[in-house]
Amino acid sequence: MAGFAQVFEWDDKEVQHMLAKDMSKPMKEFSQYMLNETTGRFEREEDPWGKGWVKLSDSTLKQREKAGKSGKKLQVDGILKGSIAGYTEATGAGLMVDGSNMEYAAIHNFGGKAGKGHKVLIPARTFMDFNDDDIEEFKQIVQDWVLLS
Repeated sequence: MAGFAQVFEWDDKEVQHMLAKDMSKPMKEFSQYMLNETTGRFEREEDPWGKGWVKLSDSTLKQREKAGKSGKKLQVDGILKGSIAGYTEATGAGLMVDGSNMEYAAIHNFGGKAGKGHKVLIPARTFMDFNDDDIEEFKQIVQDWVLLS
């Protein structure tokens, strides 16, 4: 049986040149977008997929009351939310929890066992992750950068 093939050839030097460029501009733009999205999740108290964070336990509410503190989940003093940083020349694109005293950030984001003897189960209250809209935004930023470069 005879096959069929159609071959297209083109000079892709310009595309190769474009992709070899410094991508710090689109990465900086996406980092800023993700920083805004992430801090917004603290305000809405929801994960990247729009699901509300698990309510605080009775013991946590009692501890807060005893300490005379209140506020939204993960925001008694605002340190965790304020520690989230985006693009810098040193780190490049992405987000990070910036600060040596933020060891507890991961347990709140992913959930897990904590406390003395790891007996306390902390539910995940995801604030740093990508949803489908974030991925689409990244694609659009890179596409715009490629087309306008």
